[in-house]
Amino acid sequence: MAIPAVFSRNPDEWRALHDKHFMIVGNGSIGGALALMAARSGVGQISLFDNSAVKEENLGRTFYGLATVGKLKVHALKDLILEVNPQAVVSTYSGDFRKLIHEGFVPNRANTLLVGATDSFACQSLINVLSLETDNPALFVSCWGAATVGEILYVKPGQTPCYNCYADFRHTAEEIVDDSQKYFDPDFDSTRTASQPGLWSNVLIICGFAFQIALALVGNGATGSMDDTHILFIVNAGDFNSNLPFWAVSKGLVRRGCAVCEEATHV
Repeated sequence: MAIPAVFSRNPDEWRALHDKHFMIVGNGSIGGALALMAARSGVGQISLFDNSAVKEENLGRTFYGLATVGKLKVHALKDLILEVNPQAVVSTYSGDFRKLIHEGFVPNRANTLLVGATDSFACQSLINVLSLETDNPALFVSCWGAATVGEILYVKPGQTPCYNCYADFRHTAEEIVDDSQKYFDPDFDSTRTASQPGLWSNVLIICGFAFQIALALVGNGATGSMDDTHILFIVNAGDFNSNLPFWAVSKGLVRRGCAVCEEATHV
């Protein structure tokens, strides 16, 4: 198969990635950046999940432009992907991800990497369960505070602890008490964190490192630093008061031990 001209400067990556599938849940600053990194690297199939539309407040820390305001993020992001790689197969899902999973949605192919880039513990936990049930690896990426610190965790079913082994404490997070939506919206997600300020440059630093983990998970990156025990990576992208050195990446130990993966995986 001939290499498309757009990938002439990364032909080896294209050969390794053109038959891979990235399923990206959450298409905001993190999910959008990772989707476009995947497209520019040659990933051949990308599925996008997000039920929200682009707002003006999103423009300062995403690839979206003024012309996309009011457009569903999945559609705006699909257009951006196809501008780079028109041969990519891009599927969009704008429904509530929690409902899609409860209705029985599963990835329709192998070679899939599940990417959780949402601000909802409920959604991240469902991605975790989907990873365990389909035996596909998963990558969870988020920011702390004003995007000064990034949190990256990967899951390999049967080989690593799962997302809930590490993050189950978030299940008991307090509701967003000042959001009146919870009183009239039956689909209100009380595990969703409030929007935070943050620089686009910091988000890209975090996503750049996360994408290296993504490449390793699909077999196209250095795996020497992945021991399947220290599966948590903390990236200091701008917290000068942190105990972490500036721009440093720290690996964290995660131990298996939760009801979610106990039955679904084996040691």
